[in-house]
Amino acid sequence: MQQVLYTLEPLPIDGLDAMRRHFSHKDSKFNVVIVLHFLGPLLSGVTDCTMPVHALHTSFSDFLADQSRSGDYFVGESDIQMDIAVASLCPSRGSMFQYL
Repeated sequence: MQQVLYTLEPLPIDGLDAMRRHFSHKDSKFNVVIVLHFLGPLLSGVTDCTMPVHALHTSFSDFLADQSRSGDYFVGESDIQMDIAVASLCPSRGSMFQYL
């Protein structure tokens, strides 16, 4: 969810997956559709891999970004900006850059 909330422009699932392959954490290398599929009622773009994924309502993003309200579900920025920047600069086999 960090990746969905903190990218400047919403990316489709295919773009999120391509970017995620370049993240530095080994536990980050999973197919994002596994997580996003279950959040379909709260996000748009999870049923079509070519549509940008974003929250259906800003209150959901606001809730996740506010630790006092979300508690265990808190999604902070932490080092996601660095991961996104590094992934954006990594050469790809043509899949990620078509979404940027």
